[in-house]
Amino acid sequence: MRLILLSALILVGLGTTLYQVKTGIDERQDRLQQLELRIANTKRDIAVLEVEWAYLSRPERVMTLSGDLLQMTPIGQDRILPLDAIPMRIEFDQAGLKKIVFNPAIQFQKKDQAE
Repeated sequence: MRLILLSALILVGLGTTLYQVKTGIDERQDRLQQLELRIANTKRDIAVLEVEWAYLSRPERVMTLSGDLLQMTPIGQDRILPLDAIPMRIEFDQAGLKKIVFNPAIQFQKKDQAE
């Protein structure tokens, strides 16, 4: 009799535990499906936003807007200076003394032009 009662209690305990595990797994699967759906929706939204950004940032559209709203025009050739017109950079070392930094590429070009 005791063996039957003990076996019944063990079976009830195992059944309850199995039911709790099953419901926990079902809840986690539902949560997983919700997360997968949110991820898919977010990826879709990102794709839509990327397409919208590509559409809005078209060069011809930006040029039209900059011309209309900002009165901007492309830089003319008369506004571009040669490298020789750019002043040398003056740097200060730790003692506070001035040191003029020459650009070797410009110096090399000047030597070639002199010869």
